[in-house]
Amino acid sequence: MERYEPADGRGSLVARIPGSDPDAPSICLMGHADVVPVNPDSWNHDPFGGEIIDGEVWGRGAIGLCPSSTRCGTGCSMPRAWKTR
Repeated sequence: MERYEPADGRGSLVARIPGSDPDAPSICLMGHADVVPVNPDSWNHDPFGGEIIDGEVWGRGAIGLCPSSTRCGTGCSMPRAWKTR
């Protein structure tokens, strides 16, 4: 695992899992987690309310890539279990 920090406090991790077949194609799994400040004065709706307005969910984390990041973590562990090349 390698850590890169192009700017103070903006670190990234890169993990490489080698396969058993060096000629097999590579796959890149990428995700991110960011934090939106919770200053209620800056929000039109309660950031923790999870309100449904006009058929859309409003609130902190209502839309994001956290599920994708979780899938990436799971994906990193699965090839060994699947015995892929």
